[in-house]
Amino acid sequence: MMLFLKRKTGSAILIVMLLITVLSSVALTVGYLAMAEVMMETNSQDGMVAYYAAEAGIEDGLLRFRYDNNVQVGSFITGAERVERVDIDETDGSVARQPIVNPANSPGDSLRQTYDLRIKYKSINEEAISPDMDHFVNTELNNDETEKLLKKDESLNVLGFDVNSRLYIKFVRDADDTDPICSIDPTKCFIQIRGTNIGTEFIPYSQSDQSATSYVINAGSSVLIKSWGMDVRYGIAAERISDSSVISLDEGITTIEATGYYGSAKRRLQATIDRKTGKLLEIFDFTLNSQTGNIQ
Repeated sequence: MMLFLKRKTGSAILIVMLLITVLSSVALTVGYLAMAEVMMETNSQDGMVAYYAAEAGIEDGLLRFRYDNNVQVGSFITGAERVERVDIDETDGSVARQPIVNPANSPGDSLRQTYDLRIKYKSINEEAISPDMDHFVNTELNNDETEKLLKKDESLNVLGFDVNSRLYIKFVRDADDTDPICSIDPTKCFIQIRGTNIGTEFIPYSQSDQSATSYVINAGSSVLIKSWGMDVRYGIAAERISDSSVISLDEGITTIEATGYYGSAKRRLQATIDRKTGKLLEIFDFTLNSQTGNIQ
């Protein structure tokens, strides 16, 4: 009889321990899911606040463009990236502005609503460029920040040749272009380049990934580039013939980029404006969430 009671007591202890283990596992799982939901909700709220900050930056840039269509703020050049950081959450109601070099290395206060603003219309910042044209053209092609994409059947008008110049252009077919027409009929895909003193040149599909091509451009001229049937990325640079110094080019487009920060989230908006008509062409929305809690 005593042996039976001991066995029964031992079984009860095992059952209790098993129940405790199961209940603990359930509690831990519920707690983890609850924390994950809270984190998701927090990230969502941070992302919304960061988006509003970026939207304020775009409005700021559009206002500046309205009063000066030649305005430029910061730089889009890798290695010398500069922005103007704007703190919306100033306690006295004012807006604090400060220049920032390499914003990725300059974390802000994650509890404050801020945005970084860049405005540019020239393809080159002379202060940051090496006279090595091949190096520069390839830098533009490999720099994701520049977003230099010429979509099929769209054109680019390059201005800013105030002196006799040498223009360098290189094209790379865009990897995201899935239109099969070029592989089926390559004759329908080509790049057209037209200038006052260079006539009209056509670069066929098969040669669109070759090395940079140079053209002599007379002062006061412009160059029209159009891609037919395919998307291409491009690198472009120019130098004065007289002394080989780099010149800045006007591609006929003003780009306004604002990156909003709050908490662990950042949101980037990019607007493009036709400089001739002042028409807002496109607004791109990029979602950039930090996994480390650092807004940069």
